[in-house]
Amino acid sequence: MEFSLFNFRSSKLPNYVERDSSGNFFYSFLDKILGKDGKTIKDTTEYTLCNPALLMIRKFIADYGSLAKIHAYKNNKLFAEDYIYEIAERPNPSQTWTELIWQYFFYASAENVYLYAQSNVVYLLKFENIELSTKQINDYKKLYFSSSNRKSTLKGEFKYKNEDGSKVSLKLENLHIIDCMSGINGDWFNCASVIESIKGIVDNSTESIESKGRNIFYTKKILVSGNQTDAQRLAGGVMSPTEQQSVTSSLLSNKPIHSVKDNLNINQLVSNLKNLGLDDAFNADFAKLTRMFNIPSDLIDLITKNSVFNEGKEKSLGLYVYYTLVPMLQKLTDVLEIIYDQEDLRPSFSHCPFNKVFEKEKQEEISLKLANLEKAQTLGLDVTQQLKDLFNGY
Repeated sequence: MEFSLFNFRSSKLPNYVERDSSGNFFYSFLDKILGKDGKTIKDTTEYTLCNPALLMIRKFIADYGSLAKIHAYKNNKLFAEDYIYEIAERPNPSQTWTELIWQYFFYASAENVYLYAQSNVVYLLKFENIELSTKQINDYKKLYFSSSNRKSTLKGEFKYKNEDGSKVSLKLENLHIIDCMSGINGDWFNCASVIESIKGIVDNSTESIESKGRNIFYTKKILVSGNQTDAQRLAGGVMSPTEQQSVTSSLLSNKPIHSVKDNLNINQLVSNLKNLGLDDAFNADFAKLTRMFNIPSDLIDLITKNSVFNEGKEKSLGLYVYYTLVPMLQKLTDVLEIIYDQEDLRPSFSHCPFNKVFEKEKQEEISLKLANLEKAQTLGLDVTQQLKDLFNGY
């Protein structure tokens, strides 16, 4: 039995168990997230695709995150730009590096990333399709004090279910887990994720959209009733089926004038959508989600209204990229260093248009410092070292 408080679980139960011919048990984690009504998310990607607010945010993060280039450094100095393509032309036969980085940001923004690498081929696996044995599940819940000990313990094969329903055996030692919450729950496989805590907000935003759709439908519906007193209504009874059909046929026809034997009251089922406040409810939930994803408030219009960039928004986007997306992508490049045996791989967004704002500020700062050094030089001060430091710093 599971207990839900603010959408957090007290236990994590697999939705089914399978035993192979060797006696190993394999657990599937399709039902990993408990919703507020006791229902579970069986596929986090499908769940996102069915929730416009969550999809807009995760797509925004992935769209801008995939602009990144990955450079190589040696001895803390730039060695080669866009070096990832020199390491491998593609991560796998089905994707380009841009597509894989987009997929990475889509996952990493709200959940954990399960990267599988074999023979220099890299895929990002769906968590829901991974099946581990009982021992493997428990081994991921332990502490290890040496890489060799961890590697010797987390070994063997696990099953992965393809989208066509077939299953393939993969090596556990080739599975790299990038934890978006940095291991806070102590389970290094079934890690804590952001999507667990935002489910209630996401579901509310979806309800707002569905409710608006239902109410838009009902704006086309009307109620027709006879304009009678209560006494007349009790004496005459309700409209007969024939009378109801006659009124309906008359109102749906193209006739400009309709003749009926009694006065009628005509009312819309829903006459004022604005008073329902459904758009306000959706926007309020959307704002909560953007705060959870660290998206600055002045960038929300870029997501919801596709507004035009200005210098302020470009600067805000640049700061968001460097303080949020770069550290997120650094987790991936750390793993790629291990897979491809590289010294230092770093993400870069320096080629992006929004960096022009920072370049402009940098030039203005240099000009101001130069002006001050020139004044100092006219006073007879030696500023040679300061000039060297100034240009070396830029």
